Amino acid sequence: MMFTRQAIIKGLLPFLVHTSAMGAAAIEQNPLKDRFNLASVPADLPSYDSGLNGQQIQMPFSQVIKSVGQNADLIMIGDTNHKDAGIRGLAVTRDNMVAMAESGISHLYVEIDQKLQPLAEKLIENKNDPHALAEFGREFNKDYGDATGNDNGIYTRQLAETILTGDKLGIKVHFANPGNGWKEYGEAERYANENPNDAQGIEQRLKLGRDARFDDKQLAGFINETSRGEKSAMIYGSSHASRFGDFENSYDGRAVKVDVYNNPQQYQEKMDIDKEALALNGMKFNEDKPELVYFKESQTAAMTYNTPPEMSQNLRDNGAVPIQPDNNPVPQPREQKYNQSPAV
Repeated sequence: MMFTRQAIIKGLLPFLVHTSAMGAAAIEQNPLKDRFNLASVPADLPSYDSGLNGQQIQMPFSQVIKSVGQNADLIMIGDTNHKDAGIRGLAVTRDNMVAMAESGISHLYVEIDQKLQPLAEKLIENKNDPHALAEFGREFNKDYGDATGNDNGIYTRQLAETILTGDKLGIKVHFANPGNGWKEYGEAERYANENPNDAQGIEQRLKLGRDARFDDKQLAGFINETSRGEKSAMIYGSSHASRFGDFENSYDGRAVKVDVYNNPQQYQEKMDIDKEALALNGMKFNEDKPELVYFKESQTAAMTYNTPPEMSQNLRDNGAVPIQPDNNPVPQPREQKYNQSPAV
């Protein structure tokens, strides 16, 4: 039985977040790393629900970056579908990278293995060489040529352009994936090959892999070490940094998470997948709610129960146009009981 890198990634799409028992108590022990003043969160809001509160505004993503950047040391841009390079691509258009630079962002972290960082450095070093892009593509595709969302090399080209644009704007692109979890998946693969009929044993070892893969303490430590307190952005799978007592307790600053979807239909599909994973595996997606959900097609920024009031006001103060209720493209919240703690 083979667990190829591609198969593992595909197989994990419904299993991207751990159950966490740390809850609000863990956050209270680290007030410096709180996501600002936590808004009221419905007491019965499921972990898989991003918690849209019905407040929404229309604005280009460049303005989202500028507004959110006023309130954060790190903007975490959640890639909700690795199969669609266009979602990642939204964050790294030239206009949006200019917005990052204008917001003081000097580091951009992407979900690529750290060991490949020399490829980015070599591309910058040889940027005037007409063969540099082709060489970067050849070397990068040895590891990521068959990766989800890299059909026909679309992500390879997108990443190369991001590195070069960042170089012009004073934004260093870091390959940030520490590779945690791959050792455990290797052990699961070995065990499955030797014991193909032991479904329970295989699942136990795969769970160890999932737990290791989505433990974001190493990721936070890498950002601390390389950013040295400078303002940063991160484009990463949206299920990372979405559990309590993990990333926010290890990152030395204030982080805001903005999950990006193409449209509300894809948002609902993702919620359905997350709900099924919770029922089947007890895994809590979106336990730590994003501060904002952005719909690419309608250029709509939808606030959540975790959006702090000061951030909502900044969004409105920076050219946002409120969307009227009778022209509402975003799913409406349910009526629920409220609790000040997000650990529900």
